[in-house]
Parts: sequence; C-alpha cells; structure tokens
Amino acid sequence: TGNNDIRAFCKLAQKHGMYVIVRPGPYVCAEWEMGGLPWWLLNVDGIRLRSKQPAFMQRVDRFFEALGKELSPQLLANGGNIAIMQVEESHGIEKNDKPYLEALIECAKKRGFGEVLTFTAATKNSFMQTALPDYFFSIDMNSEEKADEHFVGVTKFRYNAPLVCSSLGGDYKTVWGGESAARNWSKVFMRMFELLQRKNSVSIDGVLEGNSFGATAGAAIVDGKYSPFTTAHNTDALINYAGECGEDYMKFRKSLHVYAQEDGKTPLDPLAPAGLSSFDDVAVEEFAPLFENLPEAIVSDKVKTMEQCGIGAGAILYSTTLQTMKEGATLSLEGIHDYARIYIDGKQIAVADRRESETAEIALPAVSEGAKLDILVEATGRVGNVKGYKDYKGITKSVELKAVDGTVVQPKEWKMYPLPAEHKFVSSMKFGKLPEAPTPGFYRTKIKKPTEGDFFLFTGYWGAGEVWLNGHSLGRYRKEGPQRALYVPVCWMKEGDNELIIVDWDGPSKAIVKGLDYPLY
Repeated sequence: TGNNDIRAFCKLAQKHGMYVIVRPGPYVCAEWEMGGLPWWLLNVDGIRLRSKQPAFMQRVDRFFEALGKELSPQLLANGGNIAIMQVEESHGIEKNDKPYLEALIECAKKRGFGEVLTFTAATKNSFMQTALPDYFFSIDMNSEEKADEHFVGVTKFRYNAPLVCSSLGGDYKTVWGGESAARNWSKVFMRMFELLQRKNSVSIDGVLEGNSFGATAGAAIVDGKYSPFTTAHNTDALINYAGECGEDYMKFRKSLHVYAQEDGKTPLDPLAPAGLSSFDDVAVEEFAPLFENLPEAIVSDKVKTMEQCGIGAGAILYSTTLQTMKEGATLSLEGIHDYARIYIDGKQIAVADRRESETAEIALPAVSEGAKLDILVEATGRVGNVKGYKDYKGITKSVELKAVDGTVVQPKEWKMYPLPAEHKFVSSMKFGKLPEAPTPGFYRTKIKKPTEGDFFLFTGYWGAGEVWLNGHSLGRYRKEGPQRALYVPVCWMKEGDNELIIVDWDGPSKAIVKGLDYPLY
C-alpha cells in the first residue's frame, strides 16, 4: 500500500509502455540495511543469512508467497509487463553457493514466478560461482576495464549465452564523514558503447538520484572499517530528484540516438522539471529532553542488543549506578554498534565511534556512590556487503568497569531504554520550552507547504539524528556531512501547518530549519 505498492508501480510503468525487470532478492544490496533483509531475522536463533538453511528459507518462502500474490498477475505471460526477474544480487562476489541460488529459484517458481525469465548476476571473476545450467546470467562491471575483458570468459564458458551487463557504473557510495562520491561518466559512456558495438544488452547504474527514507540506509565494510551510507545516494546521477537532466544526461541521450533509430523509435524529449522550492529560517518552537522522556526500562544483569530489546533502528540507552571510584578508573566497551555517547550524572564525558574501533577504553572522573552512568548508542545502518554478516546494534558484546587498582567493579543491574525510529514513539514526547544549550532530545515545529515543488531541508545546524515530517521519516543526518540537507517530497505536505519533529542525539547549534532549492553534499 502507499509508497510500497509494487503492483501499482508496475501497472504505472505498463500504462506508459514500459517493461519491468524485477530484482526482489531476497538480498538486493541497493545501499539498504542488510541489503534489504529485515532486521528481525537476527533474532532467529542460529540463522544463517543468505543460505539454504531451513530457518532462512522458510522466511524467504513466506516473502515470495506474498510477493507472488502481488506480482504474478503482472508477468508478461499473464498479460502484464514484468519481463525478467533477477534472483539475489552480486551473490558470487562473496561465496560459491549454487545450491542456494537453485533453492531460491525453485521457491520463486512455486510462488507464482514460474513463467518469467530468471537470471543471476556476478562479476567477470565470479560468474562461474553463480552460473546455473538452466538459467542465463549477467555481468556487473565497472567503467575502468574494457567490455571485452568482462565477457571473454562468459563466451568461453557458454558460447551461446545472452551477453548482458546488468549494472554498468561501478561502486560509488557516499559515506558519512567522507567525500561525495563521483563517477567518471565519460568512461561509463565509453564502456556502454563498447557493449552496444558487441551487440550486448546493458543497464546503466546511477542514472536517477536516490534517497533512503526512514532508517533504511545501510553500511559497508570497506578496507576492514565500518562505513555507514548517507541518506542520499547516486548524488552524481544523470537525473536529479526534481527530474532535471544534467549536461551528462543530454550527452548520453544524444549518443544513444543512433541506436534508437535502428529500430525506428526516437526517444521522447525530456519533460520539463517540476522545479524546487525554498523557504527562509523557521524557528523550532518546542523541545522534549531525552532523559526526561524515556520509555519503560528493560532490566538485566547484562547489557542487551537493540534487537534483543525489540527494536531494529533508532538508538538505545544503557543506564546504571556506580560505586565510589577514584579518578582514573576505566570504562571498557566492546562491540560498539555504532556511535556511543557516554554520560556521568547527565554530563557527556566521551564518545566512541565504530568507524574508528568497535572497542573503547574511557578514563572516568572521580565519582561518588550512586553516580549515574548512561551510554547512548545510536544505530547508523547495518552492513550489507559481507555475506552472512550479522550486524547487531547497541553494545553487542560487553561493558566492563575497572577501579584504579585494576579491580573489576561490575554493576549489579543495567536498565535499557529502547528508542525506536518510529513516529508513534517520537511524537509521544512531552514537549515544552527549548533548552538554553545543545541538549539531546526531540525538537518540534510547524512549517508551511511551499508554493512550488520539492525542497531540501537544511540540517547544517543540527548534530545527528533523524527528521520526521507529518509522520514520514526523511532519513538520517549527521553534522560531519558531506550531506547537509534532506530531500523533502512536497506530496507529503498539506496546506496549512505541517508537523516537523527532529530527533537529535547531540542537540543543535541553532534550533532553526530552512528549505533549500538545491542539495548540499
């Protein structure tokens, strides 16, 4: 339903004379959390993600059953426009597991996809690991190597195989704290023409700018380090959010004109973009402090993960009381997933960032009996590029306190407060006056619907968190950028007042919002 109505989307494409290639996974990558797999799978004891294991395949079967009810009427064989279906994504890059792919295809067939052409995808170095005897396969390639280098092995392995590049463009993802990714479109076009001259089929990656609304933006392990993706992706796309076609797109379209004329069809002229809106500063009016609006605690003698506490996204607060300790005692954290803020009696004394290390040793000030220790851990996206990786959130291993003499002084009790990324939760706060200094919590104001089109909500004054507009999550933001504005579809707004709630785990330098008619990344 709503934005998730996949059948309606396919019907809309059919209405406009287009065919559809569906790539339902169940693992799809696409910069999504866990590559699109749901977080609650992590609570299934002993589950092996992306495997033929019954515990995993039983859930996959339920997924394909629901998907088949929606999409099987739209198959080409049933009078619809779904021409091809891909199973999994980049599977062979990680592991040779043909029996798993075969099990996925059989499961999809059983649930209504028996009459659609099915394929798998890989790279030039891994296609042998995914090439199934009765199904065709495609090659994903970057723009750095010539087309011949990618397909020579394919033709040797199966001389009559369809030569298809299902993703041309390369791996260009922007991560928080990094630089905005940019691909060399001239090289992409060069490889595209090499493929077309070979009579290959090709799909270009990154033509349209994308956005990970809600808490759906994932992460990757890059050179051994955790790297969370920004909310916006494909920020160097040929067509932006507003439908504006850049200079590179016009070059791309002009070059393709020759191939379009071969079948007697001429591409339509691009539609005029809808245009973008902007508005001046709006002061945030209300605030609900985090530590005064906590949900019911989960009590245990050990710390639990977010998943064990029943939430998949947002943050979790760990709280306990301390014994008397001299200055120089240490707090050791192991399994920081993903960003921790440490407080003693409400005062922040340190942070720990998974991007630097999953462990941290923090020197504590002198504390008296009954001092309160709080550890606020923010989840910033689950890893999706490592097969079978289980990316639990919160403190995933242990917390240890040591006195100055090295004696372990463990708390007898931990209270855990789940802080879910859900509108029902963030809107239930007791809002009041703004704080005098940056304070973690929930900020609320009202904004008017712009007169023109979509806009970008400037987040440069804010720390780190998530923004909600009329119950819709616009995604995560972080002060270090490079993204410093969130895309806002104006269709989510109404005439008059529109509720804006900003969840900020740090607090802003200025409690102000404004709308931009251009992106910032």
